[in-house]
Formats: sequence, C-alpha cells, structure tokens
Amino acid sequence: MFLYVMDTESRDKLLNLGFELLKENDKKTVWVFVNKPDQTFDVVDVPCVVSDVLTF
Repeated sequence: MFLYVMDTESRDKLLNLGFELLKENDKKTVWVFVNKPDQTFDVVDVPCVVSDVLTF
C-alpha cells in the first residue's frame, strides 16, 4: 500500500515517524510513502490518500 500526501506538514510528520518516502512529483506537491504492515498509519492524524497503485 502507498500513502499519498499533498502538503509539506504531512510529509514532514510521516518522515519524522519513520515512514519511507518512495517518490515525489517534479513540482514537489505530492509525496508517496510506503505503508508497511508493521507501521501504524491508522493512528497518525495526516490527510492522505491510501492506494495500492503507484501512479507516477
């Protein structure tokens, strides 16, 4: 699964929590993180899109 975030605050929060940044777009407006099974994303208060598809 992948987590798509669209703001720098959410990006920074996920980075600080140890989530792996996989990719960002050229305009630096979308960041994609890996949602690993051992991480507890459901308790993190970050607006995002959860997907099993990597789109860029």
